[in-house]
Amino acid sequence: MVTEDLAVRFLREKRYVILARNTRVYGPEIDILALNIESNEKNYTFFEVKGVRKANYLSGFPCLSIHQINRYRKAMARLQAKSKKIMNLNMGLLVFDEQGELLEFLPVI
Repeated sequence: MVTEDLAVRFLREKRYVILARNTRVYGPEIDILALNIESNEKNYTFFEVKGVRKANYLSGFPCLSIHQINRYRKAMARLQAKSKKIMNLNMGLLVFDEQGELLEFLPVI
């Protein structure tokens, strides 16, 4: 199964609604745009999904560079400025190993 498919299944179990996959938002490609339906407020999250070798991940190999994080933050700011509906927008991370095991779930970075 593709890593993003695993991520979608996981997020649905965590009560997220998947709004878009593999879409560009003001520059970077967003793996998954999701809405947390358990929150009283509408919390939208850009999720980056990574497939890594477990040995590399456990040794501290970074999943996201500062450059990637800054690109996402700029895109998020532009989207919030453009849309009156999106007030709470976060960036999250899902990391899976080569066996499809979830290594990390960070709903907010």
